[in-house]
Amino acid sequence: MDKAIFKTAKEMLDKYLESGNHRKTSERYMMLETIYSINGMFNLYDLQKHLEKKKLFLSRATIYNNIKLFVQLRLLNRYKQEGETKYEAALACRNRCTQICTSCGKVTEIKIRSLPALRNNIPLSRFRGESFTIAVYGICSSCVAKQTRILKQQEKEKKKKSKIAELKKLMPKRLVAKSKEAATAKGGRTEKKEVKKNKKDI
Repeated sequence: MDKAIFKTAKEMLDKYLESGNHRKTSERYMMLETIYSINGMFNLYDLQKHLEKKKLFLSRATIYNNIKLFVQLRLLNRYKQEGETKYEAALACRNRCTQICTSCGKVTEIKIRSLPALRNNIPLSRFRGESFTIAVYGICSSCVAKQTRILKQQEKEKKKKSKIAELKKLMPKRLVAKSKEAATAKGGRTEKKEVKKNKKDI
């Protein structure tokens, strides 16, 4: 955890709580410290596990309410990924570009030298920019390879079934007839054996 970044986040929270005469609870600050110690994105379940490791057991309602406050104060970024909500310490990811896999959720930072210049060239309208984050959503190479393997396997199974169907169609009718005759003859022999067996029993 970057202590300077956490100090700034703590000062922002202090200012808000003091201005609104809100309580400065140790749980709230512990939550903020835990969030800024997590590297990358996390969901509420992940956060709860991190808090429990620090022997801080909070209800989901308390966690959610503080998360809502941190998002409101721009101390926390919120992302939507395939129906799941994930969070990330906002001050720890300022002025950067990340690529996010929508399949596995992996987040990788991309180093772009011209990033500050890019920000300066964005035409803002009646707005003072303070920071920015660029997120590129897509699928990582590992997930692409995995999906390719699954598709190839499905295609292989499909071709196999199609080949079996074609062989059945090409099978000569007389072979089919012979197979039926053989089955009938076998059934007849079985019946004769049963009759002989019954006669012996009598």
